[in-house]
Amino acid sequence: MAGAHDERSLSLRDLQPSTLDVYKPVRNSVFFLSLFCCLLYAGAKEAEACGQQTHTWISLKALELLPESPLRRLLSDPAQHEMLVNGSMFPDGGYAIDHPYGEAAHWAPFHRAYLRWIQEQFDAPYDDPVAATHVAFLMGLTSHGLADEYYDATFFAASRVHDARSDDLDHHDNFDTQTDVLFAAASGHRLEPSATLPMEPILHIFDHVLDLEVEADQIQRGQELLQTAAWLVATGSQNPSEIATAHIAYPWAGEHIDDEGVSGSPPVIAEAVAAQWQALWAVLQGEQSFNDLPVSFSWPREGEALSHRQGGVPESRVAVILSAAIDRAAQLSEFGSVVRDGDSVVPHSSAFFYRDRSHVVVADPETEWPAAERLQFVLPEGLETYDGDVLDEPVSIPFRTVPVVPEPPVEQGCSCSHGEGGPWDAFAWMLLLLGINLRSGNRHHGRSG
Repeated sequence: MAGAHDERSLSLRDLQPSTLDVYKPVRNSVFFLSLFCCLLYAGAKEAEACGQQTHTWISLKALELLPESPLRRLLSDPAQHEMLVNGSMFPDGGYAIDHPYGEAAHWAPFHRAYLRWIQEQFDAPYDDPVAATHVAFLMGLTSHGLADEYYDATFFAASRVHDARSDDLDHHDNFDTQTDVLFAAASGHRLEPSATLPMEPILHIFDHVLDLEVEADQIQRGQELLQTAAWLVATGSQNPSEIATAHIAYPWAGEHIDDEGVSGSPPVIAEAVAAQWQALWAVLQGEQSFNDLPVSFSWPREGEALSHRQGGVPESRVAVILSAAIDRAAQLSEFGSVVRDGDSVVPHSSAFFYRDRSHVVVADPETEWPAAERLQFVLPEGLETYDGDVLDEPVSIPFRTVPVVPEPPVEQGCSCSHGEGGPWDAFAWMLLLLGINLRSGNRHHGRSG
């Protein structure tokens, strides 16, 4: 994904020089994988974002997280599995052949054009088998785009700090491939997808909506190269040497790649994608506008606390995901966001991480967030989406920096109670012991008489 927000200012803050450069290919298979993927993504400015195994896992996990609903039933149909998976990979195909269609396929103009094409070609609720195929592909596209945005804004940004090398500012250039190996190894997800695509709407959108020249055979070749990349990662993720190489290169990322408590990790992205899909499904059905649900997901999760408060520490970053892409990202600075601690305003910076036509807003404290059970990050009214919807009132996203302290359990009954029986069992034992003592006393009296 080109045009990423530059995180080097963060990564240079507290770095110590590396004493040993151990990141080097250790076997021919490692070298081949790295070389192939460098060539594969030669058209991209930086090798950030998620790899193909990670992308497909995120979509399949998001499907599991959906509540019982028509959308879940549609995507769970085995007939739609192929298009969901292939849509989750499709945007990277352009990078593989150094063609701009790949970059274009990551963003809202392509996604919204596909949504409108579905609405024009089919009738709601789009559960016809042919319509459902296109819905599944659209959901895969959306998953891919959002996953890259959220991953780069949080997880990749954190690795740029924790796994940085002060003597090598390009150290993360192979991050997507290496973390794809790490995640496939950790999750056991090793999918070998097909290269089937719904070519008719794809070509229509590029030609008639985005005015971008591309041929079907170019797109097909890009998808087939993604197939090869997925196969290589699936193979490499079973190679101990390759896994070790990736861990050495990115130890923090390797430790947290499947951590549900780290913002932007694939399991957390799957939660965000599932929420985004539900919002998109409602828009597709004509049941919901942007103002009905402006925010689809935020980090920290409701009721959970940020793990750090200090500015410059990646874990102090708040992330907010809009249900629809913004038009001009500069609107946020023009209108101004606010973080409130009661009646106080907390100095902070905020921005759409990938700028225009993106979804993910990040907020960082200027010095540190206050220790508080309830802070409010407020998005201003007036924000306009790519679709032309305007936020008609401010939206407050609560977050906390102090963990919830569980209340001590309330003791019930007598403190002398033991076990599961409670006070009545204790009382019964007392009566029994009293009866034994009385009988024993009577026997003694009888013998002395």
